Amino acid sequence: MAGAPGVHVHNASHGAREHTEESLDEIVEYRGKHECRPSTNDERQFPRHTMDTISNTQEMLGKVIKKPALKSPLLLRPPFRFLHDIVKNVIKSTGYMEGIFTSEELEYKLVKKEKNLKVAFIRKLKSCVQVSHSRNIPVIPKKVIAGLDHDNTNLLLQCLAENAMRTDLDMKEIKKKMEESGKRRFKK
Repeated sequence: MAGAPGVHVHNASHGAREHTEESLDEIVEYRGKHECRPSTNDERQFPRHTMDTISNTQEMLGKVIKKPALKSPLLLRPPFRFLHDIVKNVIKSTGYMEGIFTSEELEYKLVKKEKNLKVAFIRKLKSCVQVSHSRNIPVIPKKVIAGLDHDNTNLLLQCLAENAMRTDLDMKEIKKKMEESGKRRFKK
């Protein structure tokens, strides 16, 4: 494959990984359109379990939403805009998380301006998914918006997809539990 047109082979200490020019262009194009910095880490070697996790995320979320496209390069280091678009489309297509986010939080142009608003958005997403799923998800919002910890970010997205497919969830009850959980967390 080393000489095939349109294919780059990157040698890493753990082996080689192929990227088509198209897949690299997609991640740069998405990040460029959404004012995210391209990463030099997009070309590193990922363990097999990471690729399996991403495949699971694509399969599960693909049952819930049609866009944004759940491309592997974006799930390897998800830009905040990509995650924001996923949340908006899950709400739109399933009604899950309806009423959890304010209209301002769902307006990317308002949220993108400040890091603390992005962190608050991911924190709220995590809280809603955890309360709905009755499972602790070891995600750190600051790492998520930095595009780090892709395994746990994908776990969060998988749990989001599972919850979105459930029909037994009462969003008013979930919102109440989230508020109670927040009060306990910040109580001195």
